[in-house]
Amino acid sequence: MSRSEKNWLKRAKRVTEQDSDHTRKEIGDLLFAASNFAHKGEVDPETVLREANAKFNQRFCSVENQLTAYFIAGAYSLICSSPVNRRRNRPASGMDRRASTSR
Repeated sequence: MSRSEKNWLKRAKRVTEQDSDHTRKEIGDLLFAASNFAHKGEVDPETVLREANAKFNQRFCSVENQLTAYFIAGAYSLICSSPVNRRRNRPASGMDRRASTSR
């Protein structure tokens, strides 16, 4: 682990142990440093942040849609395999067919 990474980890540990006002100030410093870093790389920090937010939203929606599809499929599977539905979907026996045609 590099020296700067160790410093960031120490700082992060201190931040989590401090009060919320101090944490807010530290996060502000971090955002300021990130913004300056972006400017030095000739990158517009607002544009990059918007792109990162859009990427996060896209990934989140994708996971949400996959989970929705998974749970809908699971619910459908449970409904179709329930004992009640297995009886309903079973082919009718000779007695059942005669009873249903005489009505």
